[in-house]
Amino acid sequence: NDSYDYNKFNLGKIIELPRNLRLLNGHFNDIIDKAYNQTYMQKWATHYYSLLQNLSPYSFDCVVDFISERRNYVLSQLPAEIPFKITTNGGNDFTTEDSEVDLSGEAWINIKNIRQENNYTELNVDWNTISTWNTKIKLFPGTNYVVIQGLDFSGDVAVTDTITIISTASPIAKGFVINEFLAINSTVNTDEFGGYDDWIELYNAGTNSKNTAGLFLTDALSLPTKWMMPPTNILPGGFLLIWADNETNQGAFHAPFKLSGTGEEIGLYDNSTSAIHSISYGPQSEDISSGLFPDGIYSDFVPLSPTPAARNILPEPGAEWIMTVLGLLLCKRNTLLR
Repeated sequence: NDSYDYNKFNLGKIIELPRNLRLLNGHFNDIIDKAYNQTYMQKWATHYYSLLQNLSPYSFDCVVDFISERRNYVLSQLPAEIPFKITTNGGNDFTTEDSEVDLSGEAWINIKNIRQENNYTELNVDWNTISTWNTKIKLFPGTNYVVIQGLDFSGDVAVTDTITIISTASPIAKGFVINEFLAINSTVNTDEFGGYDDWIELYNAGTNSKNTAGLFLTDALSLPTKWMMPPTNILPGGFLLIWADNETNQGAFHAPFKLSGTGEEIGLYDNSTSAIHSISYGPQSEDISSGLFPDGIYSDFVPLSPTPAARNILPEPGAEWIMTVLGLLLCKRNTLLR
């Protein structure tokens, strides 16, 4: 009927939006790839025909033929396949004065979500067309090796592209940072109950008081909301010590996880699960902490003399500390995301 215009109804309006149209096409492609195809359906057609035990001369081959025809027709209506790529600055490396940049690219309909490597929360992506995307990423001062991953409809990494971005922004933080941590605490300091437990120190590098309400702390970047921090105000230049002892019954600032002395991750996230600051660290030494020096200056973490809830200081260069510096590859991915 020439007078029938589906676009004036809600369904038509929904799929007019590029994000929704690519999802619809992506679902078609995914279903065809996994199930609605001759290879997959033929074995079921053969199986069900065998259940007839020769009671009928008619097989299900005509059904498989129909599926094959419909598959071919739907594939002919999908947009042409294109490679996954970053298009900002023509895909070439660049330098910026900013700590946040717009990143654009292209992706075919087989990509459902996009994320940055080592950050398990998908990026907030705007689809300008059915195949072009735009997002914002945070940078830390210095060289950022940015790896963008395209996730398929099964949630697996299907494609990647990379770009190197040098940020000349100030390395001075403007809010909370993971300032220091101690993963093997044998003799340094005890909690309220006398336990020599792991700890993490946050530092307010801003010029105003900040509250921890709505923030999350985790030891697994794939689980950004592992622990919601209790609300408390931290003055500018102030510290907050959190015991990573998996003993939440001992107080408000006892996190439900411990730190691994052999290496793992620490992440600080806001209430939208966007990373504020995250690190990945390697093997640690007993009673030697790792942290930023000076306080709140984004850089690689270095071995420190532990100073819980106080200004970070470098240890005296004795033999043990020298061996620690030489032997540990600490925090090669100290990532500022806000």
